[in-house]
Amino acid sequence: MASKILISRAQVHVPVTCTLCDSIEAVNWFCNDCQEVMCDKCKDVHQRGKKTRNDDVVPIQEADKQGKVLLPEVCKTHPGKTLELFCKECLVVMCSMCFTQKHNQHTVGHIEEEMESQKRYAQEQLETLNSKLYYFSDHRSKRHEASKTFRESLDVVRKDVQAQGLMLKAEIDSIVTSILVELSSLAAEEDESCKQDCQPDEKHVKDITQLIGDIEQKAEQMSSTELFELTGRLRNTVPLYDVTGKSVHVPQRTPSLVTGQLDTKQLKEMIGYVSARHGCQYMNLQN
Repeated sequence: MASKILISRAQVHVPVTCTLCDSIEAVNWFCNDCQEVMCDKCKDVHQRGKKTRNDDVVPIQEADKQGKVLLPEVCKTHPGKTLELFCKECLVVMCSMCFTQKHNQHTVGHIEEEMESQKRYAQEQLETLNSKLYYFSDHRSKRHEASKTFRESLDVVRKDVQAQGLMLKAEIDSIVTSILVELSSLAAEEDESCKQDCQPDEKHVKDITQLIGDIEQKAEQMSSTELFELTGRLRNTVPLYDVTGKSVHVPQRTPSLVTGQLDTKQLKEMIGYVSARHGCQYMNLQN
């Protein structure tokens, strides 16, 4: 069986090959039941057959009433010959004459079988991409969650600092201001750190989502050439997102206020200092 491409109504007049006899003469008919293009002679035979006499055979110009029509793809090098073979060494589709002239010493498969193989490969890569998408999305989510907790802790510390400041207002105004500035600096530092940590994940999530969309939305409608181009992209790009053996590493810092004794001679110790403890959460990804 020949490979297929999608052709719109405006293109139906382009010469095509009869699916049954490979003729390019008087190819005027299309069977909606068999999805086959036929010449005048094969159409007559088709309508006399016991199993096909009641098939819906229409002029080829009317074959796309419900949308697109599947027509055989013709070899550009050998007009009239359909592309029905695939060279596994050169990675090209070809007709029987191409095989005889240039590829007869190569490993060759039937294009329909190869297309099914490529579709299976694309589906396998879809599963791999989904697992990688989960890894990067989870890392991004946990990092934002840690940043939110960090900032909430900063708010608690800020209130503690202000409470201490009310107790020793006259003596500690300058120290309170200094610590508040330090907290703001930590917040800005955390924002920048979070932004830098999540930047690679944002790109990976965007790229992988695009690949998944191409597979899910376009793979079934692609021509053989487009499909092999897509699977070629997958072979080159999927290894770039390898997360085998990696764990999600999210820095955890919990700022707190370490208070001191209320002593007018030791104002700085009375207000205390900010401690931002470090910690990490890990997630193992099973590939």
